[in-house]
Amino acid sequence: MVTPCLPSGMLAPFFSAIGVAVNILFEDRAVCMGALAALVASAAYFVYIVDFVGGRTRSHPLTRWMWNRFGLTGDTHPRLVSWLVWMLLTLTMAIINVRNGSPATAIMCGVYCCGNLALLIASLKCGTWKIKWYDPVCFLLGGIALILLFGEDSPRAATVLVIVADIIAGIPTFAGVVTNPEGESRIGWRIFLAGGLINVLAFARPFDPFAWGFVESAYTLYIVAATLYLTLMTTFWHSSPRR
Repeated sequence: MVTPCLPSGMLAPFFSAIGVAVNILFEDRAVCMGALAALVASAAYFVYIVDFVGGRTRSHPLTRWMWNRFGLTGDTHPRLVSWLVWMLLTLTMAIINVRNGSPATAIMCGVYCCGNLALLIASLKCGTWKIKWYDPVCFLLGGIALILLFGEDSPRAATVLVIVADIIAGIPTFAGVVTNPEGESRIGWRIFLAGGLINVLAFARPFDPFAWGFVESAYTLYIVAATLYLTLMTTFWHSSPRR
């Protein structure tokens, strides 16, 4: 009779842990995919910070490899007001999705909010506070969105206002990438796009677009569209040489 190398009692916790992990993966797929999307997106913020901070990051052992590996140029110049607006808007979207019962999108937006805050802090010394006419409009729309959410219990209208404000806040980036695509972090936007696409898998029925809830999917799809545009522009578009 062959004696097993390990008693069955010692293997029981191992298989039990595997079973729990499988159950979590399938039963809480939305949360798992949302967490994975958030993890990917957080990497984009780190790359973006390294790109515009420059300086010691070019020689630091933890970050110097990124300059050659990802083709960083150090030409990114953040506008602080934009990151402040995006931080508040993503916080608003996180609140909207928590109240709407969409945990995956809420996790993603929460990471966006924390990432925007990190970028804002990191760029205090190298960014600019130059305020544009549309910045107050974005703050106003974000405030109205919260009023609609808590006062009128209208998450759909609040979501639309946040997306409109986000688009307005992104005007300098969307327009600037046409004239100066080298001024944006190519790898950063690629990672953001990957995170958005992963978050689509967190929808309740990811392969049935007709079943997607508006509040659950609208902001994620907007992020995918915006980052796809920026990825294509920074990858294939080249500014005209100056004469």
